Amino acid sequence: MNEEREKPGPGALPDDLAALRRLEEELQRTGWRKDGKTLREWVSAIALPRPPYPEEETDPVHVVARIGWAAVPALVDTLYTEQLAPRPKKDLRLRARCLEALELMEPTPACVIPALLRMLRVRSPRVQRQAIDLLAKLRPPPEAVLVRALLVCLSDRHEPKTRLHAAHALTRLEGPVPPEVRRAALERLGDPYKWVRRFALRILGLLPELDEEVRTALEEQVILDDDNRLLTLRLLAGADPARAFPLLVQEIQKVERGEAQRKSMEQGLRALRLVEGLGARAESLIPVLGRLQGGTVLRAHVEAVVDGILRDPLHRSRPAPSPDPASDERIAKLLQEGEPPRDVTPDRALARWAEGFLPFGRELCVRMALAAARRVVAHWDDKYPDDDGPRSGLIALEEWVDSPTEENAKRAVRLGNNIPSQMFCAPDAFSASWAVTYACKCTTDGEPEPEWNPEGEPRRREGGYLGACLHAACRSLSGRAVITMAFGSSEDSPPPLSPEQAEQEVKKAIRDELLPWLCGTWDPVKEPLHRRRELLAAARPLEPMEQG
Repeated sequence: MNEEREKPGPGALPDDLAALRRLEEELQRTGWRKDGKTLREWVSAIALPRPPYPEEETDPVHVVARIGWAAVPALVDTLYTEQLAPRPKKDLRLRARCLEALELMEPTPACVIPALLRMLRVRSPRVQRQAIDLLAKLRPPPEAVLVRALLVCLSDRHEPKTRLHAAHALTRLEGPVPPEVRRAALERLGDPYKWVRRFALRILGLLPELDEEVRTALEEQVILDDDNRLLTLRLLAGADPARAFPLLVQEIQKVERGEAQRKSMEQGLRALRLVEGLGARAESLIPVLGRLQGGTVLRAHVEAVVDGILRDPLHRSRPAPSPDPASDERIAKLLQEGEPPRDVTPDRALARWAEGFLPFGRELCVRMALAAARRVVAHWDDKYPDDDGPRSGLIALEEWVDSPTEENAKRAVRLGNNIPSQMFCAPDAFSASWAVTYACKCTTDGEPEPEWNPEGEPRRREGGYLGACLHAACRSLSGRAVITMAFGSSEDSPPPLSPEQAEQEVKKAIRDELLPWLCGTWDPVKEPLHRRRELLAAARPLEPMEQG
């Protein structure tokens, strides 16, 4: 028998070491080999000298990882061995390679947790961090022995990276935050390493409720921790808006210092984005926002924030639509659910779905594109707040819906015409920017620029510009680039949805915005636009009168 094992035997479970030992015994009984070597021989080969750039096909670590669960008992036995080599450096190197093989396995077997806890006592920061990372990947429950071991690593005074990995692993535990972890997180807020402080804050963010001690600590952290101020403000604002708002206002007012202090301006813009996420709770800040003095970037963000504050209360205060598919073909098409096509991906299925709405006229198509672009534009704003291009395009598109003139159409196309960098832009933000670009082009019959879509101009794709917009929005929600690819990345990217979930999310955003309008209950585009104009106009300072 000389073939690679594809599936575990009956009864083998990744959290049952005894079952995996029975699987190994069965393979030994049948004479199983991989490229002429038994399973244990491949594990032993891990000790052989390794070239600087090993080939995955022949490297023992990768071969053992591909063998999978049957190799787990041998790896665990190796990790439990007191001395693997006479020289300490080689001993630690072998343990690191065993951990690497376990990390490459999918899924990672949970039965290795006791061996990983043993590795946390090894006097090697590298081996400790590998073991910690495996624990984080496994997401175990916060059992006492595990928590104690991680807290020891978190308190290592000489190894900031070990503290960081331990803090990250504590955020990954599957269950309520134990009191001792809460206490340790509060202590780590004073860590000299900013990333340890950041993960300590994330641990506190997992608490179901922030008590007075934690709120006071966060209030102090806003003042003391420049590197993590916005994350701290987000936690404090969610738990105690009254305490957070004065500090938020101070941060927002940094935008008035202008481009001369770009870092301060960017911090202020990010604080503005935080206010938008608070929704109706931040309504008392609208007068402060209206009085801010700045250029087009600031104005675009202020409009976005006020829109975010007003939109949810307006939705809740208006009667829910009662759509009747028999009364309007457009409603029937919006509500129609069918079997997803098997011959295309979900994003292209959205473009095909959009094709059916083109005969209903420009306003319907623009509103659909606007709803889809609105759902994803925050992916751009959160990462590149000093670039207002997509947000300004979205605002111009709303103004076209309010007043569909040729001048407003040209303005929407001009402001929405953004070409994000493939090299530096995160994929979700890249696709969000293109979603706005295509949405704005729905206002016109103009021919598209050829660089917009190397695969073929949007009008040759199903759904035209509307289809291209929905396609881009779907890819943004699933964390993928549209058109070709984007090479950038960002720690601020939200967890991507699956392509199928992203398709449903785009449809939901469109239905939520169009059905009230089609049913005549209220207009989710015009009413928030008019309301925010009124509030911002009332908040802006009066122009000084000229003296005659």
